[in-house]
Amino acid sequence: MKCRLIEIKKLFQTFDYKLSWQEDMENVLLLTGPNGYGKTTLLKILYYLKEGQWYYFYKLPFEEIVIEFDNDNKFKISEVNDLLFQSDDISEDVLNPKRTLSFELCVKNEVRSKFYLLEEDVRKIEMNNPQTRHKFIHHFEDKNTLQDALDYISKNKNIYDFLSEKEGYDAIRMFVEALTINYIPANRIFTIENGNNVLSVKSISNQIKERLRIANYRYLNRVSEARSHIFENLLIGAGDCTREEYNQKTRELEEKVSTMHKWGLIPFKEFIPYQEGKGNVFSVYLNEIKDTLAQYEEIYKKLKIFSSLLVKKNFVNKTIEYSPNRGILVRSIQGKPIDIDCLSSGEQNEIILLYNFIFQLSPNSILLIDEPENSLHVEWQSVFYEELEDICRVNNIQAVVATHSPQIIGERWELCIDLYDQTELNHG
Repeated sequence: MKCRLIEIKKLFQTFDYKLSWQEDMENVLLLTGPNGYGKTTLLKILYYLKEGQWYYFYKLPFEEIVIEFDNDNKFKISEVNDLLFQSDDISEDVLNPKRTLSFELCVKNEVRSKFYLLEEDVRKIEMNNPQTRHKFIHHFEDKNTLQDALDYISKNKNIYDFLSEKEGYDAIRMFVEALTINYIPANRIFTIENGNNVLSVKSISNQIKERLRIANYRYLNRVSEARSHIFENLLIGAGDCTREEYNQKTRELEEKVSTMHKWGLIPFKEFIPYQEGKGNVFSVYLNEIKDTLAQYEEIYKKLKIFSSLLVKKNFVNKTIEYSPNRGILVRSIQGKPIDIDCLSSGEQNEIILLYNFIFQLSPNSILLIDEPENSLHVEWQSVFYEELEDICRVNNIQAVVATHSPQIIGERWELCIDLYDQTELNHG
């Protein structure tokens, strides 16, 4: 499911924006504009919709948000100015307004589900948050407080469970949970794991290590299974294999076998030399190798793409390898290991971006990237769009990129939406 339109009225009581995708547009939409015009907010609107973070929308100043998808579904979030929902206690606190929001799901312009988020619902959410309750009460205007709350709620989504009592809520919740949206924030060098700040590249290295270990476990199981049936397979046979056929098939596998051996995934790196008169045995031998190597196929393909793109970045005097024991292994040109912490911020950003592109995205999804240029050399920025466009085209992914970088935009201003220009046009 992809976006066809995002329209927002009176963002921060000021901005009216309309982002639309035409059928002939490429997969990547560039978003630019001065600081404070809401580029990051537009990305977060999509992301927090997918996350079902209703609290975020309650605190975000706007009048109406409309998001249309390519399957004729439309989602609308609106302020409700209805006396039925207004409290007798009129708040004068602009930073802590008392308001009512409606969340509405339409199919072919017909309302299918709808629920209201009231001021009393928001107070329940706040008071159910023991870690940040004092901040809600005393420091509500603190920008970090809202992020603290969203971080807490994302780990404790049962806070929203009481909303299931509202008519229409469960249908809308199921709709947003079905959305596939990935968000790469501007501040991505560190991530949160078990309540602690850790380097994102260390987390990525551990994820690759775990992926390799799982594939290695499947490989060893398949090897064990093949060995237990070796005599049965030899008796059944797989047809004779000539020397020419054997040599051709082993040449096709040489690069894969060599790479997997280098990464410590398989114990051998050379094939047994062909012997005349044993074509049926070598046919079974090749089939078993193909079946066992197939356990690595998915991770191997992704790591090959990941590696080829990293090689193009020409990390200074460094090479990148992979291991089921270490994950990402960085070496100097002399072959000595380098702690991944020692990579420059630009090199870390490249690993973070490419890992998300290759490992975290699923076909037909939406990718949101905030300021990809952070810490990247201008040469890396200049090729960013082409790399992202290739990945999006192959996987049928829609990407929205918020950027200040003229190197990323290049000559693609026709693919770029400038929020400053939209604002000037609206006020003109």
